Amino acid sequence: MEATLWPQVRRPHTWAVLSHESALALYELSDASPSKVHITLPATVRIRREVPRHLTLHRATLEARDVKIVEGIRVTTPERTIRDVHANHIGGAMVRQAILDGRRTGHLTAEQE
Repeated sequence: MEATLWPQVRRPHTWAVLSHESALALYELSDASPSKVHITLPATVRIRREVPRHLTLHRATLEARDVKIVEGIRVTTPERTIRDVHANHIGGAMVRQAILDGRRTGHLTAEQE
């Protein structure tokens, strides 16, 4: 939660979304255990202050359908998360495991695969 609120210090209407490996870990899709918290900011937002070392920033234009709230935290949907991880070349094995875990847990439907 803290990571998603970090951009709001000087921009109260700017929000971040938990994403990439951090979202995989939240959904328990794969054995992802990221050393940093991954968040996605709107593509147009520029942060001028130093980014804390425990954060990794990504930028993207996310549609409402790409985001859901889990335990009060904005997080990319499982489908969007897997697409983002794949696009960032995280590794085919992790992507395959995330898809299989998504099927097993019901986070992914046949149409989303």
